[in-house]
Amino acid sequence: MRTRVALLVALCASAARAQLPAPAPPPHDSGLPLPAYWERGVSRPFVAATLELGWTYVRPEFAVGFGRPFHRWMGLDLKPIVTTTGAGFYAGLRGSVPFFDLRAGVRHFEAFEHRLLPEQEHHGRAELDTPRGPEPEPYSVESEVSGSIAVPGGGPFWLAGVYYLSNVKQGYHLYEESLKVIVDPPWVFRLRSGYVWQFGPHDALRLGIAEEILENPGRPGYVIRAGVIGGAALGDNLDVQLSLLPVIHSPDSLGLAGADFGHLGVRWRWATAGPRRRRR
Repeated sequence: MRTRVALLVALCASAARAQLPAPAPPPHDSGLPLPAYWERGVSRPFVAATLELGWTYVRPEFAVGFGRPFHRWMGLDLKPIVTTTGAGFYAGLRGSVPFFDLRAGVRHFEAFEHRLLPEQEHHGRAELDTPRGPEPEPYSVESEVSGSIAVPGGGPFWLAGVYYLSNVKQGYHLYEESLKVIVDPPWVFRLRSGYVWQFGPHDALRLGIAEEILENPGRPGYVIRAGVIGGAALGDNLDVQLSLLPVIHSPDSLGLAGADFGHLGVRWRWATAGPRRRRR
């Protein structure tokens, strides 16, 4: 079963390669539950690493903290961001307990191709493909809080985020590479909610639906996206992640460049003095 799931994800990624824009990965998880493997063990100082390999991105993450990594802990998050469209970093503080997660930090991303856009009420995809404005070098001071409720067979989850964007020239709008929206800085607000079903051996398969709303007070209207999320545990510290949320409503016409394809790859986790594996 695990081999079939991995093959299916690989085939979906190959089919999407010619259609989807290269994502700039957001510095948050999708809201899906973590494997029970990380619940075992004792609280301790630790160094942890996560590596996600996607079809157009590499997403490493490093954490230094105290507790049970990926389960109940607090510490420092460091995340280089590398995609085919740009590069950057995220650094911040994070605290996590079962069904609740809080983080706050600073993110910087420099795009290879996209430029700042002159202010106007409506933007089209062609403006992104034809760079003319100054190069963007924004910084985002941001905070996200997320949680979930466990019920038999799955449960609902939610995420709320506040982002303050700086270092953007006046008179221009910014295509925010992580949130996939065009904004008039400085403030952006985000709310995501959804429901995940778990099934299969040891609840290793996860499939759900999600909807999110983004508001930028500097521009009229909202951006609304909705779609599917999913995942499959291939082992105690290896799984695949999927999130596909196309645009339902927006003041702009960005096509797939405005959709959230934040996860589409294989994720591996490691931590010092990790818990023992189950006996088969």
